[in-house]
Amino acid sequence: MQQPYELSRQQLRRCEIAEWIFTAAESRPYVDVGLVGLFDQYDAAQQQILADELDDLERCGWIGNLVTPLSFGAYSCHLTGEGADAVEDLQQRRGDVAQRRKHVRDIALRDLFDQKHGAARPARTFYGEQVTQDERDGAHSWLFDRGYVRGQKTAGDILYTVFITAKGEDCVEEGRSVNDGNVVSRSTASTTITTITGNNNTVAHTGAGDVTQTVTATTVTAAEREEVLQLLTTYEQVRSLLNIGPAETEAADAAVVELKELAAKPGVFKGQLLPALKSLAKGVGTSASAGVGDLVVKAIHRLIGLLQ
Repeated sequence: MQQPYELSRQQLRRCEIAEWIFTAAESRPYVDVGLVGLFDQYDAAQQQILADELDDLERCGWIGNLVTPLSFGAYSCHLTGEGADAVEDLQQRRGDVAQRRKHVRDIALRDLFDQKHGAARPARTFYGEQVTQDERDGAHSWLFDRGYVRGQKTAGDILYTVFITAKGEDCVEEGRSVNDGNVVSRSTASTTITTITGNNNTVAHTGAGDVTQTVTATTVTAAEREEVLQLLTTYEQVRSLLNIGPAETEAADAAVVELKELAAKPGVFKGQLLPALKSLAKGVGTSASAGVGDLVVKAIHRLIGLLQ
């Protein structure tokens, strides 16, 4: 669904031309200006398209007194009051920092969703202005703090290697904005009450529909946590030597990020590490460098066996 700040190509061209005239007339309506400087920006074929666009602007009431001699360089016109109002309204909307930040959050999440699922990612704008990488980086940090994405941070708290979470995917698929408040994800919608004491415990989970399930949970020991971290360090050291595909690398990197997050949590259960370890093994298992890849996969499976 197109948002109001995502202008169509026709709307964007109208605004670009009207803004050029507005600037040339020093922000004053009904001041005739020559358009030679505008036409000089284009080749012959594009100049004919521009002439047609000027006719369209006159029909919609944004410009008036359009003089159209045989030479494009002799064209002139003025911006009407309606056209000047449209340009000023556009510039005011572009200057709304709060709305721009909200918009960038949504498109940053959508781009991560499209990237994960191999969809085309169109150029993103806010009322025709390109969204910068610094704006995306700020949006990623905001999304990270609220659980829509996960990733790794440098010592300077800079986020990199960003991946969309299940909560983020639910938000995109349901057509919601991350700015709508505390959105409940399908992935986390059921209520769970957990009572835990000690290291080896019987845990009672009460979820949606008053269904109670009892399972035995064992927390990771300090020695096992250290083994997980050593494995991740080994993967990062040999990552460039594994020679695996882009999709497999992305999946393996995502598993590493998840394992680091889990290993940093106190009282994490062994079973919570297994899905990410299996995902890492699957990615590394496609390595074209059989010797290195086999060693890493064996280390992963040994750790899986230790935690089961």
